[in-house]
Amino acid sequence: MSHRRRSHGAPYPAHVTLRIREDVPDIRDRTIYLAIEDAIRAGSDRFGFRVIHFSALANHLHLIVEADSQLALSRGMQGLVIRLARAINRAAGRTGKVFIDRYHMRDLTTPTEVRNAILYVLNNAKHHAAEQGAAWPARRVDPCSSARWFPGWRVPVESPRLDGPSPTVAPSTWLLRVGWMKAGGLLDPAALPGGRHDGRRTAPRPWLG
Repeated sequence: MSHRRRSHGAPYPAHVTLRIREDVPDIRDRTIYLAIEDAIRAGSDRFGFRVIHFSALANHLHLIVEADSQLALSRGMQGLVIRLARAINRAAGRTGKVFIDRYHMRDLTTPTEVRNAILYVLNNAKHHAAEQGAAWPARRVDPCSSARWFPGWRVPVESPRLDGPSPTVAPSTWLLRVGWMKAGGLLDPAALPGGRHDGRRTAPRPWLG
């Protein structure tokens, strides 16, 4: 979280960003990403804390989470961050810190905010690729994300096959279950979210390397 205390409202989901240190390899590398997926799977439903959506970019992770209370959020995120750091270091064959600082969190309090956040997280790699002029098939979703398990796409989507059940859990809040659809209906997998590319690395590879 930002270096100041804040409360988290249980009825609201939150968008969390975790930034990766520059000396950590690209976390979209196949071995590293699959370790991340396993870590999320192990920590996605603990202490009243739930991971609903996620995506892994070269140097940061986006999560959409729910928590029953501020304590649940703190405990759940603390455990997840530890799992992620250990998994990334093990897969990358390194030691030391993985994340730049504590996580940044923003509560999502309206259907529009939630809808925009889901699109931003699931299609963030497409956004960065488009900025770099990289081609990406309209219905192909990011394999380094939970997009292939998302039931709210407007049309059928494509994804490279990866084994394993969804590492995330079904949402409990009204906003993530049905509320977001009241702000515009199902999502188009070809739609590009807003936001700026931080420019520290090249656009993410569309497929696992």
